Amino acid sequence: MTPQQVVGLGVRLFAIWLALVGLPYVIYVPFALARQHVDAGTMWSYLTGTTFFIVAILLWIFPMVVAHRLLPKTTFDNALTASTSEVAKVMLLAWTVAIDKVWTRTCFVLVSRVSGCRRGSTF
Repeated sequence: MTPQQVVGLGVRLFAIWLALVGLPYVIYVPFALARQHVDAGTMWSYLTGTTFFIVAILLWIFPMVVAHRLLPKTTFDNALTASTSEVAKVMLLAWTVAIDKVWTRTCFVLVSRVSGCRRGSTF
């Protein structure tokens, strides 16, 4: 893989992350605002989520445009070589971070539901 292809892959992964970050702005936040009778914020929430999705779609469709803007053009013989152990180390690190994040969010949701945080503040 050339350096541009590696950056293009990173741009696509960033696009997936961006779409996942924009998801609550379209699904959860408007309903929470409507529950508290704040109608003006729902439009901004939908607008923010839609912006996240549009940017994510553009980055997904055109990752190499971003890669070529960030890195100078090279020939295809300028390829990066990675051993199997190096790739395995990077994947293990990525899975560890992902599992830790999912576990932290799951614990937060479970603790907040058990402690009654959905009914209001405890302070």
